[in-house]
Amino acid sequence: DEVKAYVTPRKGATPDPEELVHWCAENLAYFKVPRYWEVRDELPRTPSLRVRKDVLRQEREDLIEGCFDREAAGIQLR
Repeated sequence: DEVKAYVTPRKGATPDPEELVHWCAENLAYFKVPRYWEVRDELPRTPSLRVRKDVLRQEREDLIEGCFDREAAGIQLR
């Protein structure tokens, strides 16, 4: 299994997935750095403000379509 990260930027910010990968590589163990990254305006939440992970999984049949792929971009961690 590969890890996918969902990023919700602050208003007016435009996150660069490559910068996010490099930050994670400097601050996390290499095996914890997500391979796939998706930028979203907001995440689906429950009434108690928890992220609805089940909704994220069901939204797309192909969970990596339209995402930034660290390995496809040629970023090696080790």
